[in-house]
Amino acid sequence: MLSKLNKFFSSIKLAIILFILIAAVSIIGTVIDQGDTIAQYKIIYGNTVFHILYWLGFLNIYNSWYFVGLAALLILTMIISSANKLPNIIKNIVDPNTSFDYALKKNSYKAKYITMQSSKSPSEILNFAEKTFGKKFGKPVLKNIGENINHFKSGENEKVQKISSKNGDASNNADNKKNNSGNFLFFSKNSIFRISPNIAHLGAIVILAGVFLGVTLGYRSYTNIKVGQTVQHSYLLKNNNPVLLPFKIKLDNYVTKYYKNGMPKAYISTLTIIKKHITILTKSIRVNHPLTYDGITVYQASYGHYKPNAAQILVLNLKNSNKNNKRLIYAVPGKIYNSKINNIKFSFNFFKHPAKDQIPFYISVIKNDKTVSSPLVFQELPYRTKKGNMPLFFAKYNDNIAFIFAGIKTYYYSGVEITKNVDTDIVWIGSAILIFALFFSFFFNQQSLWVRVTSSENEKINKVEILSVPHKKFASFYSMMDRLTEILKKQIL
Repeated sequence: MLSKLNKFFSSIKLAIILFILIAAVSIIGTVIDQGDTIAQYKIIYGNTVFHILYWLGFLNIYNSWYFVGLAALLILTMIISSANKLPNIIKNIVDPNTSFDYALKKNSYKAKYITMQSSKSPSEILNFAEKTFGKKFGKPVLKNIGENINHFKSGENEKVQKISSKNGDASNNADNKKNNSGNFLFFSKNSIFRISPNIAHLGAIVILAGVFLGVTLGYRSYTNIKVGQTVQHSYLLKNNNPVLLPFKIKLDNYVTKYYKNGMPKAYISTLTIIKKHITILTKSIRVNHPLTYDGITVYQASYGHYKPNAAQILVLNLKNSNKNNKRLIYAVPGKIYNSKINNIKFSFNFFKHPAKDQIPFYISVIKNDKTVSSPLVFQELPYRTKKGNMPLFFAKYNDNIAFIFAGIKTYYYSGVEITKNVDTDIVWIGSAILIFALFFSFFFNQQSLWVRVTSSENEKINKVEILSVPHKKFASFYSMMDRLTEILKKQIL
């Protein structure tokens, strides 16, 4: 059973199916915007479609159970596949099988095999070969110059000697090396890079592990903050559940800057981080320039203003001409305010059914908890300013007190996205590992080279066999071997 499970999870077919499924899920995540608020989704798709997409997990697909499950299966396949292949790869790097005949048989589909004859001695031929091929392959890993026990008859058709063992890769390495008895050289270049695919697997596993940590420990949330307001909660984008932040955020100021043509130039929020009643830092954020503190990042996401709920009423003391004769009050409709003038209180109200061209709001004057006059209707008076005339809404009571409507109080807010990314650094590390591994895997070709010299019976003519095996069939490798072989041929003929 374990063997069957091992075979199933290390199957390349399973890996391809998982890649296709992950790609399909990712396409859905690309077509349907991820990370918007629930209110935005309901506006875009309508209530019914929203609930269907929400139930399917398409609005937060990268945190869905099926995406996480597919990624977990892919991690498992890579771990098992690497665990199966890594021991043999390390063995081949540390203790490679140097058998000439074994290499020729196993790699016949990509090996380059050349034979020639020379009247020079085996030691001379191998010395020339070491100098010629050493320029590209470095020093030989294995070198043997001694009595040759293999013989051939001049003019016979060349035949590749078969390895006596029929077990292929299971052949004992020591027995294979016996096939090298005699005069030969063995070169190996870039063998260490055979481990690159396994390191690429490691990089992918680190990336996916970072994604898992981001799903389990990180979050994306959103909140609106009024100017002057302090908040310590935000709301998850995926389900609108509240998140308690480890610090408080205060919006000190919000401003929108514009170009001369009226287009918005920048949205700037000045935020203060407060922790345990201590101001930690104050920073202005704008799009692509967030604030990060204690592993949490605050991004500028939107802006706006709430529906006005208070009128700015300027109260004037007409009997007092000094500088302190006026007071600005933000009056909420229906609420009673003390003018601090002759014990007069007032309330700001709206007419339910204003007459045509009538100003729709009025002042009720209250004295000793009783309304003492009919509603004070505001009158529109011209008011001259440096920029020209503008309307002034004015109401007066008994030549003692006057009320000027100075506009409405608007509460601006800044919409900020608050995220906790525990996976960013991990994903960066995994990506770096993956990129380096792929670079070395594709651009550093492992190359093996054998040069074997076999003497004839009369030892006057020697047979020279050159076997070169690339890990990847690059045309440049075969061109290089043709060039080096021609150089050696000129030296030993």
